[in-house]
Amino acid sequence: MTVDPGYVVAVADGLVFALGAEWERLSAGNPEISRDRVRAALARLDELGVRPSFGDGALPTIPPEGAVDVDTLADQLARIRDVAPRVLATGADTLSRNLCSDPWPRIYTTAVLDVPATSPVHVVQASDLASSDQWARVGSLAELRDIRLLIMFGAPLDRSPWPFAGNPFPDLRALDVSGSRMRALPSALAQATMLEALELADNPLESESLAPLAALPRLRYLNLQNTGLARRDLPHLPAECELAI
Repeated sequence: MTVDPGYVVAVADGLVFALGAEWERLSAGNPEISRDRVRAALARLDELGVRPSFGDGALPTIPPEGAVDVDTLADQLARIRDVAPRVLATGADTLSRNLCSDPWPRIYTTAVLDVPATSPVHVVQASDLASSDQWARVGSLAELRDIRLLIMFGAPLDRSPWPFAGNPFPDLRALDVSGSRMRALPSALAQATMLEALELADNPLESESLAPLAALPRLRYLNLQNTGLARRDLPHLPAECELAI
């Protein structure tokens, strides 16, 4: 599979933004993985005028003298993809593990609706849009049916309905709607049967609304911290699911 060099740069830039302590664990799994090495290559490319945009589908053009640094980034991404399933193996690691090992891990925002991507869109961050006109556009993400990781923490779900009808993302693996002032899980969530991780922390959820969880056979991580709920409120949770509460 041939990947545009600009895509490699955009992915590396996104991982520097998205990963924190995971870098140390990845480096422990393979000492050749180095966040500093990635940052240095990105800095040299920046000096050449290569500045990837964040969120939309545009790709930077790489001048010939930047080829060596792109090769460095590609090597780092290949090592990360190889080691991530082993060192980011817990339920709580599901989102970062999928981000690191997905074949198309570039992070997009609702800006991709304006500047479409030329490669599959698997990761979308549509967070903290409560006071933004962009929230009105979140429902249009349903057009991007390849989404696997959807990050929507801070959504205004206390005053806005769930933005998606049915199950527009048949391969959704991780969903983050923490801190979204949500009182009830949307019934449509029961159709997300590929879901492995669900972040619901910091929501005033009512236990009666948790029925959709029983329809998620692949769920391996559920974060209910600061919701007021307890294990007894989850009688149908899969036994294999790691619970943060």
